[in-house]
Amino acid sequence: MASTNYSCSQPELYVICRKGWDLCETQLPAFTAYKQKYSPAFVVENQTMINAADAMYDSRARYATAQNLRIDLVDKKDDVLEVFQLLKGYIEDAYRSDKAKTMIQAAGQQFYVKSSACNWVSVSAMLSAMAPFVTNNLADLTANNNMPADFATQIQTLKTEFDALYKSWSEADIAAYNETEEKVLANNGIFNNLKTMLADAQKVFRKDEAMALKFTWDDLMAQVRGTRPSGINVKTINGANKKAVGNVKLTFTDIDMVVTTDADGLAKITDIPIGKYTLVIEAEGFETITMKKYEVKVNVFNRLIVKLAAVPTVATV
Repeated sequence: MASTNYSCSQPELYVICRKGWDLCETQLPAFTAYKQKYSPAFVVENQTMINAADAMYDSRARYATAQNLRIDLVDKKDDVLEVFQLLKGYIEDAYRSDKAKTMIQAAGQQFYVKSSACNWVSVSAMLSAMAPFVTNNLADLTANNNMPADFATQIQTLKTEFDALYKSWSEADIAAYNETEEKVLANNGIFNNLKTMLADAQKVFRKDEAMALKFTWDDLMAQVRGTRPSGINVKTINGANKKAVGNVKLTFTDIDMVVTTDADGLAKITDIPIGKYTLVIEAEGFETITMKKYEVKVNVFNRLIVKLAAVPTVATV
C-alpha cells in the first residue's frame, strides 16, 4: 500500500490545494513570467485533478461491501463448524473409539482451530475434507439410523455457498484495496503539484516576503484549520528602572499597521498575519527602536518585551 505524502486529513488536503491554486490564479501573470507552463489551462487542470481525487470514495465507502460480505462469511463459518460437530457425533457413533479419532482427523479436524479464528482457507479446507469423507463413508455413517441420508447434500450445499461467498468477498476486498491505492496516489499527486507550485512561488515573490508567505503550506494550513491570525503580547518598559511606559507607538511598516500600548505599557495584537516585518517602536522622550525581520509565526502568540532607552539629556553650559 502506498503511503501518504501529506500530513493532514483528506478533507483538509482538498481545501488547502484549492486555496493554493485559487491564489495562484490571482497572481498568474507573475507566475507566467517565470514559467510559461503557468497558464489558465494549467490552473484548471490542477483544479480538475483535485476535484477528481475528492470525488473518489473514502475508505468507509470503499470497504463497505467487503465488510458486509465478511459478516456473512463469519455467519457461514459458524454454520460450517456446527455441521462439523454434527459429523463428529455421527463418526463417534459409527466407529469404535480407537478408529473414531482417526476418522475425525480425516474428516477435517486439523482445520477446526484455524477455522474458528476466521481463517477462510482453513474453513474451505475443512469443507473440502468433509464432503468426500461423507461420500466415501456414507454406508458406515448412515447405518443404524445414525447420520441422515441427505447430510452429504447439506455439506455440499454449504461448501458451494461458502466458496461463492468467499470469492465475492475476496474480489470486493481486492477492489477496495486497489481503489484505496488509487486514492492515495491521486492525493499524493495533487499534493506534490501544489508543493511544486509553492516552491516556484518562493522564487517568483523572492522580493516580496508578504506575498511569498501566502504561498506556503503552513500559511494555507493555518487558514484551513482556523489558527490564523497569530498574535503578539507586547509590554513596553523603561530599560533603566523597569517601569511601564505607556502610549508607545508600534508601527509594522510592511503592512501599515499601527498599534499603541495602553497606560500600563501593554498591547495585545491579534489581527496580524504570520510573516516577517519591520517594526518601528516610538515613544516621547525615548529613543526610537527599529526591529527588522521580526517574525510572527503560525498559531503562536509572541511575547515581546521592549526595553526603551531615554533620550540623553544635552548638558547646557
